Amino acid sequence: MSKEKKICISAYACSPYQGSEPGVAWGIIYELSKHHRIWAFVEKQKFESDIKKYLDENPSFGERVQFVFIEKKRGRLLRKIWPPSYYYFYRKWQKDVFLEASVMHEKIKFDLAHHVTMGGFREPGFLFKLPIPFIWGPTGAMGFFPWRFLPILSFHGWIYYLGYNLLNFIDMRFNRRVKDAAKSTMHGEYCSFIASTNDNLKGALKYWGIKGTLIPEVGPPDLVFQSIPKRSQGQALKLVWSGVFEHRKALNLTLEALALLPKSINWELNVIGSGPLRNKWINLSKRLGVANQCRFYGQVDRPTALKVMEESHVLMISSLRDITSTVLVEGMAIGLPVVCLNHCGFSDIVDGKNGIAVSVERPKQSIMEMSAAVAYLAENEEIRYEMGCNARKRQELFSWKSKSDAIQKIYEHCIMNMSSSRK
Repeated sequence: MSKEKKICISAYACSPYQGSEPGVAWGIIYELSKHHRIWAFVEKQKFESDIKKYLDENPSFGERVQFVFIEKKRGRLLRKIWPPSYYYFYRKWQKDVFLEASVMHEKIKFDLAHHVTMGGFREPGFLFKLPIPFIWGPTGAMGFFPWRFLPILSFHGWIYYLGYNLLNFIDMRFNRRVKDAAKSTMHGEYCSFIASTNDNLKGALKYWGIKGTLIPEVGPPDLVFQSIPKRSQGQALKLVWSGVFEHRKALNLTLEALALLPKSINWELNVIGSGPLRNKWINLSKRLGVANQCRFYGQVDRPTALKVMEESHVLMISSLRDITSTVLVEGMAIGLPVVCLNHCGFSDIVDGKNGIAVSVERPKQSIMEMSAAVAYLAENEEIRYEMGCNARKRQELFSWKSKSDAIQKIYEHCIMNMSSSRK
């Protein structure tokens, strides 16, 4: 695209200092700003301080990107009673973004509108109603929590994810605004829908009849890590798990898998994160007899988390419901082979050369296969090291520049189709 464009971006979660969704939005905006003028709408309360801190230290960035901070109203008590109520307030925030963007469009004349975060398909925002080409994604969260894993949850978790599956069933098939947003990504024969995983790419075709582009939402950290060390003979296999202590992250599967390891295997597990199930999972490690081999760090800052990962040998991911997870590419960038479940975005990235993805048929089978995968890596250091090297090479495919280049092509197609339709 020869001429820079004026891009209106909805990026509810956006921060230069955080991973996950905030890091996704920042990585995409940062790279796109090298080619275009960006107006980014960001939630005020959670992310304004991070962004203003960065702009104070990098004032030239503010010449390319104008951040518009809009505060989201919150119903914390209601959310405790019924967590999906979050979407009511989030949708209201998106409506406020659309109203502000509509006013600004009268003056600025945006060339394109792009919904980046949050990335769940259920909430596409309202920017598709602007009279300009609309790009949606990377988008994820289509599909279901594995039905056969519902019984291993607490009663509250069982109710929550049963409701989640039913809500996904309804929204994927019948949500009118979702379908309108999907339809808005069609520009002639070209579709500007971006899926974060192959599952979402297939889901968009099945439920909405659109063919999009696959661009995984996560990217590696902009850091240079030390060379990948080999594990010395007799040294404990250091495993690391990082995430929110929620049912969907399923740390319990990892703990149960490790409890099955032969006594002859020397291992340690470093657990990074916190959340509502923290005490439950710590108590589970005690009941399984592995507490002495587990260290729970709690919630730590990103540099500390990366340092813990650098000192590890294998990354464990046991998520039952996720998109791809930032920790995956961070671990790969460090040079950690991955043991995970073969679904969500992990199945698109962990290919047997950079880690081991186990089946998601039944809980007991997954636990046994996960345990066997760890034992295999513990007993075959050369293979573990080779997988770590392959992981570091493979993460380069997911750089923010490569994503920006792919999105640039989508922008170009949208502009070309708009120009053709006006002739």
